[in-house]
Amino acid sequence: VRGAEGRAGMAAIYDENGTLDVTQLAQSIKEHIPAYARPLFIRILTKIDMT
Repeated sequence: VRGAEGRAGMAAIYDENGTLDVTQLAQSIKEHIPAYARPLFIRILTKIDMT
């Protein structure tokens, strides 16, 4: 990611039923996580591979 100098964080959210309120998630992230620690990418998963 240009300008991120290797510090572009990503989070994965498990949402089995596809009912995640993305707007509420974004608001919660803004309220509870400092700007420097917020993920730039969020991957929403409906299944998680087990190894």
